[in-house]
Amino acid sequence: MTREPKTGQIQKTRDRILAAATEIISDQGYRSLTIDQIVQKSGVARSTIYRHWTCVPEIAMEAFQTQLVEPFDPPNTGNVR
Repeated sequence: MTREPKTGQIQKTRDRILAAATEIISDQGYRSLTIDQIVQKSGVARSTIYRHWTCVPEIAMEAFQTQLVEPFDPPNTGNVR
């Protein structure tokens, strides 16, 4: 017998992390955003954060996107320009 994934719990954890990141960015600015601060503010383990994102910019981008009215997927042009 296999267990079903705990998608509700996983989403709540992701939401806590993104809310913490959003609050840190709002209060202190993007340059102050660190994994340690997110861990402290969200109460989520560092390993859990790295299970979902590989770096701080990914977290910041997703946190920003959660604040948009409509989801935004940046176009993949293959080039910064």
